[in-house]
Amino acid sequence: MNSIKNKILLFLIPIFLFLRITALENAPMNVSIKGSSVEKMKLLIGVIDANEIMDASSPLLKEMLERSKVMLSGFSVTVMPFEKQPSKAAMKELTKDGFGLGLFLAHSWRGTTIDWRLYDLDAHQMLKGKRFVTKEYPPAIVAEHIADQVWPLLTGQGGFFSTRIAYCKEKRIKGKKIEKHIYVTAPYIDCEKCAEQSSLLVQHANAFAPRWNNDSLAPMVLYSEITNSNVRLMSVAMDKKRKMVANLDGFVMRPSFSNDGKKVVYCSCDGSIGSKSTIYLYQIDAQTGRPSLSQITHNSGQNISPTLCDNGDIVFCSDAGSKQPYICYYHADTKEFERVTNDGYCSSPSFCQATSKIAYSRMCNGVAQLFSYDLITKTHTQMTFDNSNKEESCWSPCGNYLAFTVTNGKTSRVAVHHVFSNERIYVTSAQDRCCYPSWSPLYEQPIVV
Repeated sequence: MNSIKNKILLFLIPIFLFLRITALENAPMNVSIKGSSVEKMKLLIGVIDANEIMDASSPLLKEMLERSKVMLSGFSVTVMPFEKQPSKAAMKELTKDGFGLGLFLAHSWRGTTIDWRLYDLDAHQMLKGKRFVTKEYPPAIVAEHIADQVWPLLTGQGGFFSTRIAYCKEKRIKGKKIEKHIYVTAPYIDCEKCAEQSSLLVQHANAFAPRWNNDSLAPMVLYSEITNSNVRLMSVAMDKKRKMVANLDGFVMRPSFSNDGKKVVYCSCDGSIGSKSTIYLYQIDAQTGRPSLSQITHNSGQNISPTLCDNGDIVFCSDAGSKQPYICYYHADTKEFERVTNDGYCSSPSFCQATSKIAYSRMCNGVAQLFSYDLITKTHTQMTFDNSNKEESCWSPCGNYLAFTVTNGKTSRVAVHHVFSNERIYVTSAQDRCCYPSWSPLYEQPIVV
């Protein structure tokens, strides 16, 4: 056992050397302006001395801020051109047309940046403003970035437009062989209304189970890759350059990282007949700076799908001592295990740091439904009720949405579900078989594949 741990340790040390996993710092403003459910608030997007990128991105920004189905927007948005920044008197005139807020866009530095400023038009008071370096980003990326910065001011909710969902797509070769590739898509594109707009990230015959890192400046996806002798852990950056992270006997799967970059949990198995999957914790000692590897589970069951919480606790699925899998919570301070579910077939746990909730799948009358468990109130809530199977759920960074795999007969799609409205969109086509969704953090830099 010690030799196996040492081998794993040697292969896991490089993870922290090149991933540079750091904490995401979200500092939302105290301004919270919510649209009425009866009448939408009129929001003006004022485009000052427009250039090509502003002309292309402003309609997309309007569409994002105006979304009312899954995104629950309460705004009616109008795009209007201006030759220069409106004066106080001009802003007063705009309020006569019912506009309460004005988002003004202006370019500077020879068109290489866009400045946005959000105004309370009636008070002629700027609520906040920022500058975005456009570089050679496409209009959609520019619109997403601005929307993410403005969304918390308008709704009090965290941004999500520039986040991405990585997932696995099966591709049948010559009608027989099935390959698995990794794709990336935006979480707000409804495939029922427009063509699928996903990007191929990993074209490999046996790539699956992607997970995002937490480095706010260097987005990266880790995934498992099936070889002739094992299941190894790989990483891929947004430029599609791949690196091998761990190449051990058996398999290493589903890593989950802490935001401070000092811890990672994963499940591993030696691959022998009848072997069980075990949860391991790799961490950097805060005092000595040395790495260490700890075996968390010591039972004879299958322990899979770990998620690392910010306080060091671990949520995972286990079947130890039970005929059916259940959701388990490991308390790092006491090293005690707590069963979150005590009956039924439960799997695919996902922890949300923003809301302190665990999403998981439970079999109900032969159908896998989504449930949530509130760690604060200790209550379980059923979230879905239709006849399709929902599994492999993952939270958005803001905690308002869940992505998961929906299977119904021959179809397997990735859906995005709003936890309050219960509205759902599909971000993958019904003609494809997709699974293993993983929602990215809100990175400081746009994700461009």
